[in-house]
Amino acid sequence: MKEKLPENESEFLNLMEEIDKKLIEQNVFIHQRSLYAIREVCMRFKIELEVAPQGTAIPGVYQGNSLSLHVENWYKSKYGDRLKVIFSPGYAAILIKGNPYKIKFPLILGRIKLVFDPNIEKYNNLNITSPKLNALLCIEGFTSNFARSLSRKEMFKIANFFASVLSTLQGLTEIKSISFIPEARADLDPAVSHIFSQPPHYGQSKWSSLQFTEKLIKSYLKLKGEKIPRKRHDLITLSALAEKNGLARIPRGLLKRIQCPAGVRYGEIPVTLKEAIDAHHASLSICKGVIPQIKSVLTINL
Repeated sequence: MKEKLPENESEFLNLMEEIDKKLIEQNVFIHQRSLYAIREVCMRFKIELEVAPQGTAIPGVYQGNSLSLHVENWYKSKYGDRLKVIFSPGYAAILIKGNPYKIKFPLILGRIKLVFDPNIEKYNNLNITSPKLNALLCIEGFTSNFARSLSRKEMFKIANFFASVLSTLQGLTEIKSISFIPEARADLDPAVSHIFSQPPHYGQSKWSSLQFTEKLIKSYLKLKGEKIPRKRHDLITLSALAEKNGLARIPRGLLKRIQCPAGVRYGEIPVTLKEAIDAHHASLSICKGVIPQIKSVLTINL
């Protein structure tokens, strides 16, 4: 027997709680649930609904476009900003005139021209569909007055760092489903966020950079079919093993900037802002070199 659509608010609310509970059990991400809920309503009541209809939900009307809009409104009311999807491949930290700045990299679709124009006020917002992007808008708390105070050399340094890290993060996204890469990505953001937390924790940031690098190398070893060593957090030993399996030699200077004992997590061993930033940048440099080699192994395995 065909189920009846809800006829009043009480029946609708009961329906939504039931559907949302099911989606939670299925581990559906919050930002996806309104779409899945509409699909569930269609399947349950054997009807067709628009996924994103225009207009306003009609009070007391739970059919057609009004029903879809009621479902959307229910999720907005329950989860608010948690429904928002962050379209960014990641973050990075950079020191400019001795102060740390966070960069939120944009998701770029197609080709785009990056500009570094100190006259930030000329650009209204980040528009990923525009052929031109003022990258300085991606630096949180960056002002036109401060940008104009930078020398040409300092601006070039920012530009080179931005372009390099953007390319690295895009490459990391391309291999996001490979073993150890999701776990590595989960360590990259904390390496940045701990620098800007209140109070900051530079030791935790450096440890996150160590974990990020370690998992990148382990990802390569996994693809090569090599047995992963027990947890030692020794980047030199791990890199040497990967290099025996074909990985291009990683500069030991980069590894030394990242390597640290577990005591940094607890403040037992002090870590400065510069040391945390250096470890973060070294890990990104290593990542830039490892990504194409992981892609190469993937191509061979295919």
